[in-house]
Amino acid sequence: MGAIKEDIQYIEVISKFTVDGTVIPIKLKVQDEDGEYQSFMIKGYRTIICNPSHKCYDCKIEVFNQERIVRIFYNGPEFKWRILRKDEKLIKQ
Repeated sequence: MGAIKEDIQYIEVISKFTVDGTVIPIKLKVQDEDGEYQSFMIKGYRTIICNPSHKCYDCKIEVFNQERIVRIFYNGPEFKWRILRKDEKLIKQ
């Protein structure tokens, strides 16, 4: 069994912040291997426990009529979003 390829890249995310500081991801945009940007509406999400300075989410998106789960991270001190890709099909399709 081969190793799972994990790749992290910075992404654009549209999100909202509630009065109590909760971050809700709404839409994400990633760059594919051709340099084109692909946008995905977030159909659902689940907050994941991670580093105290980061907010982590498993997000459900639809890619070519198939549901995929992607993990995204919000680094509060840096105001940056990242995505962890374990599934190359997210970007290549």
